[in-house]
Amino acid sequence: MNEVAPGAVDTEMFTTGKSEERIARMAAVTPARRLGTVDLAGLIAYLAAPASGRVNGQVISTNGGIA
Repeated sequence: MNEVAPGAVDTEMFTTGKSEERIARMAAVTPARRLGTVDLAGLIAYLAAPASGRVNGQVISTNGGIA
């Protein structure tokens, strides 16, 4: 089994209750200097496809490069 571990993603669920300043600070700590977007479908489709058959037991962090 594999997992996708998204970091801060610019969604209503993530931003609700957070000030613009806090959101900006969270975005600033990533090398990309932005929050993620809801663009994980391609990665998830790959992990569900036969082509990923040798990718096993991985947690793939999509967190903008935070170490």
